[in-house]
Amino acid sequence: MTVRYYALVEDTSGVGVDIIDNPLSFSFGLGYSKRNLLTLNISAYQEYNLQPDYLIRLYRKDDLVSDEWFNVGNFINKTDTFTIGESSRKTRTIYAASPEEIIHKSAIAYRAGDNKTQKSGDVVQVMAAYVRQNCGVDATTGNGRYTNNVNPITVNTPAPIGVSWSGSRSNKMLIDVCQELVEFARDNGVRADFRVDYLGGYQFEFVAGVLGKDRTTNGINPATGLNGVGNAPIVVSPQLDNMRYFNETFARMNEANVVFGLGPGEAQERVITVSEIAESRNRSPLSQRERFISATGENASGVQQKSDAEVQQWVGKNNFIIYPDPSKLRLFVDYNVGDLITVENESGQRFTRQVLSADVTIDSAGNGFTERYLIDFDDT
Repeated sequence: MTVRYYALVEDTSGVGVDIIDNPLSFSFGLGYSKRNLLTLNISAYQEYNLQPDYLIRLYRKDDLVSDEWFNVGNFINKTDTFTIGESSRKTRTIYAASPEEIIHKSAIAYRAGDNKTQKSGDVVQVMAAYVRQNCGVDATTGNGRYTNNVNPITVNTPAPIGVSWSGSRSNKMLIDVCQELVEFARDNGVRADFRVDYLGGYQFEFVAGVLGKDRTTNGINPATGLNGVGNAPIVVSPQLDNMRYFNETFARMNEANVVFGLGPGEAQERVITVSEIAESRNRSPLSQRERFISATGENASGVQQKSDAEVQQWVGKNNFIIYPDPSKLRLFVDYNVGDLITVENESGQRFTRQVLSADVTIDSAGNGFTERYLIDFDDT
């Protein structure tokens, strides 16, 4: 596989100021609903214009697939390290963060009880409101925030996904609350995510909803071979010999299939909810495993929502660790991060799993690069 990469450097006005086409090595992560990192090793004998917060845009081309270059990642320069090694070799290591850095660096900086902290509605629309008010156009002292934090990010109201949430969050990091809301949606049966896209011109956009493509075998049309939404299905299976490593675990050692939510109030007046997964609880006479969670900051409906979400998180599941064979299943070509694919085990059982993240490592190799990657799947 002949793979090539280069990095375009853009300044804080979105103008290209440099190109890095001969890095020593680099690695980067890709994934929704989190901040991803780039580690870029370059020679210090060549000067590059890499100022703080300049954008490093990675482009990739696979000569066996296309002559076109595709942008596979954008990262904001955060740390620059200069090293002189034992043989007096001088190198620079650049550490950069994906555009989700805008969410990661921001807080929900309003006093408890402020109407900017209290939300009720569709979970991804609640998420977008928190983002808009804490790092978007409404993140101002005039709006009640502790300090201004307006960033070059557009936050539109996303389409609803059918999962309602209500609660109050203040004096917390914005990334933690967004990830909490993602988990809440997933625990209620919808694979929600968020990401921050780069639009060009050093402008960004927050996007939330069901973002991955369905590449499962659900609804296969025998005539076309495409699935129910018209995509070519991806099946990762030991039986198809398209992986280099496969591990399946049915994890029950520390599961909880009954969760008690402890809400506000005292003694007999305390709000207490019970959430359970009957299939897991009734598996055997000894299957029931219980767990308490604290939800004192929630109202009655919020306590139930939180315990329902927690029991989904703690119940035993089939977990997979899989390293696909890149010569047979190609990241960026056959599937991408966020996509839903079908995982088949040795007994022929099939599960829908989302590609949560990919860690990509690149080393120089003659006129091209060697590319290795590890894939992480969800467990729901």
